[in-house]
Amino acid sequence: MRAIVVGPMADYSTYDVAVGWVEGLRANGVQTMHFDLGQRMLWYLRAKVHDDDGNVTREMDGDEARQAVTLNLIAEVYRTQADLVLIVHGAHVWPPYITEIRCPVVWVATESPYEDEAQAYTIAHADVDTILVNDPTNQGVFEQIAPTFYVPHAYRPDIHRPDGPAKEHTDVCFVGTGYPERVELLEAVDWSGIDLALLGMWESEVDDSSPLQPYIRDGWCIDNTDAVKWYRGADIGLNIYRQLTTGEHSTADGWAIGPREVELAACGVFTLRQHRPESDELFPFLPAFTSAEELEYLIREWLPRPDERARLALKAREAVADRTFPNHAGRLLGRLFG
Repeated sequence: MRAIVVGPMADYSTYDVAVGWVEGLRANGVQTMHFDLGQRMLWYLRAKVHDDDGNVTREMDGDEARQAVTLNLIAEVYRTQADLVLIVHGAHVWPPYITEIRCPVVWVATESPYEDEAQAYTIAHADVDTILVNDPTNQGVFEQIAPTFYVPHAYRPDIHRPDGPAKEHTDVCFVGTGYPERVELLEAVDWSGIDLALLGMWESEVDDSSPLQPYIRDGWCIDNTDAVKWYRGADIGLNIYRQLTTGEHSTADGWAIGPREVELAACGVFTLRQHRPESDELFPFLPAFTSAEELEYLIREWLPRPDERARLALKAREAVADRTFPNHAGRLLGRLFG
């Protein structure tokens, strides 16, 4: 069996999801090609359009590049005689062209529930066979388009594990984008005497005068293989859900845990979390906070308790043990091909 996994435009976060699916399918014996959409999009966006006299008139616009890269995908499907195409994120493919693919097409909607309106609109024009959502809040909307399944965020077993190299030791670590609500929450914490490490998109989101500036260790997008090194060096990990949404029919009130939460658990990191129904089901033993005051209290309460942290971190790791990409890929193949 042959499969093509279509990656996203981004080279972080959702890119790691694409790599995870490539690894997961290969672990199930599937010959899998990673179609790096991001690199192809950049090539087309930089391509020059010439007039009849050979003069450069302009570069491709975004829609033209999306059409070109999707035609490139269709060519790869026929060249490799693929039995399955799995699209991760998918914001930069040209949906009408996806309908030309004759093998099963699976769309992994990675942005639920925050961007469900845009995701549903795009997928509805692509005529896919199966949709996978990472949060079931609006699953019913997607089921009107194609058979839809909730597939939790997963971790990569070879990467997300407790053993392995670690960065410098820190008291608290948070990896993620510095959305305004996250900045507001963390700025309200008194970090004196606490060594905080902020990784991800922070440089462009935080003012120079922000009290968080000294704690930004890497203020730009961070690769997952680097993120796990910071996880392993931290006594406490943080999970803070984003509130930014796109479209009036999207929501930030999700049910499922996020990607960082499962990665932290898989790496054996004791984590302070915000409440969500699935998080409360999986990790009732991990402390949760609803305010900056509670967060600060919990950090200072748990830093001096390494043995208890280790015991609870082990329980969290056991709670997500089966949430791997190979397991997800095996279940998907069973649904599609029996």
